[in-house]
Amino acid sequence: MARPGDAGSIPAVCFMLKQITLNGVRHHVDVCGPLDGCVDTDRSTVPTIMLMRDLGTKAGLETAIHEACHKLHPLMPEARVEQSARDMARFLWGLGYRREGD
Repeated sequence: MARPGDAGSIPAVCFMLKQITLNGVRHHVDVCGPLDGCVDTDRSTVPTIMLMRDLGTKAGLETAIHEACHKLHPLMPEARVEQSARDMARFLWGLGYRREGD
């Protein structure tokens, strides 16, 4: 997968935030713009979750959960992913979960 600055498809504003393991598979997590978020396809050689929202906001938390749901449950219908992410974000935000620094 192309990295920022390469002649690939990732915008230059992207940067790799961290790595996370979902369902036993290590994924890169990139923060970019202008979409809310997306995940790679199963054909990707480097599993990646791209987040384009400010992760310090409730909408950013919901987007991160939404994209993780896609990776954890790839056959889940979009409407269920949306509702699950919205509910989990509201729950975690209500408990005071916020992003602190990088």
